[in-house]
Amino acid sequence: MSRSRRFPLGGFLIILGCQFLGVAIAALAPLPLPGTVIGMLIFFAYLQWQRPGPEAGSVRAADGLLANLQLFFIPPGAGIIAHLVLVRNEWLPLLGGFLASWVAAAVVTGITAAVLLRLGSRRVA
Repeated sequence: MSRSRRFPLGGFLIILGCQFLGVAIAALAPLPLPGTVIGMLIFFAYLQWQRPGPEAGSVRAADGLLANLQLFFIPPGAGIIAHLVLVRNEWLPLLGGFLASWVAAAVVTGITAAVLLRLGSRRVA
């Protein structure tokens, strides 16, 4: 088996270590962010600091997780089916929450894209 096709255990350990560190920081510090989000920020900082190439274990591990992202929707789907009576009784607040979060995400994405485009045009000019 070629070296680049091996299971990137070291990369997964880096990702899990970042998540563990984020959860630990969230448990110890009074931050308004979940530990998994803090862990993603730590992993992002690691990627910016190390600048690993596409064959690095952490990048390959992240690509492997993203390639199988649909599998992460199975547990929430099973939870929804298990609590279908609750969903049926509370459909209006759920729908409102889904719509509000969708609008908020669209607005934030639009603002972020506009700012990044503006910054990119300044660098070119």
